[in-house]
Amino acid sequence: MQKIESTKFTLFTFLPLLMFCLCAQAQSSGGTVNDGNRLEEIRVTAERRETDLQETPLAVTTFNQQALDDLNIQDLSDFQSFVPSLIFSQDNSEFKVLIRGVGSDDVGTNSQPGVALHLDGMFIGRASGFNAATYDINRIEVLRGPQGTLYGRNSTGGAINVISQAPDYELSSLGDVRFGSYDEVRFRGALNVPLIEDKLAARITAVTEDRDGYEKNLYPGGADGADADDTYWRAQLLFEPVDTLSVMFRASQYESRG
Repeated sequence: MQKIESTKFTLFTFLPLLMFCLCAQAQSSGGTVNDGNRLEEIRVTAERRETDLQETPLAVTTFNQQALDDLNIQDLSDFQSFVPSLIFSQDNSEFKVLIRGVGSDDVGTNSQPGVALHLDGMFIGRASGFNAATYDINRIEVLRGPQGTLYGRNSTGGAINVISQAPDYELSSLGDVRFGSYDEVRFRGALNVPLIEDKLAARITAVTEDRDGYEKNLYPGGADGADADDTYWRAQLLFEPVDTLSVMFRASQYESRG
């Protein structure tokens, strides 16, 4: 009887060790499989410095140009369908942006936005032309929730960062044309030109849109509202005289005659 009790004690002692070894082996095998399916690292500058998206302690949604094309996102009104709690609405040429229900409905000249918009690190006080600026980009970052510590007082609802596609040292171009209702014609294009090998490169981006208004003006002879006659261009010049120095020159202009 004493021998039987000793056998039971030995069995119950080594059983947990056996289960632990089996679990450890299963986890090791599973880790090998998951490494092959690991997602590509995504770098963002949501905290004013470059970090890995997976390690950024913020509610961030980011898209690059390829993702926008794959999702057939043609303008900001389509973009909101893929970002939680983001709402874009348009009042003539002005965009109203809300994140988590926080923003500003006032589009006047002296209005203050509730969601901060930044293009290549520069604050944009009004959302006019922001739709055109989201073409030929490296990525778009949407930060949800108050961001006043890093982005100032106009970011109560959040912030949206647009980072342009920088010039490189390969000759390339892209573009598209869209035709739509109300005689809409939109052209978008970009051209990248290397000027000096591994030293100097330029990139030019242009967007034009022309569309009749869809808001009927009852005043005799008055133009219909919500039309579009917009032109946007952006020029960039990258200069890298040595490996440790990189200088970027940027200029852009948006004009709305609608």
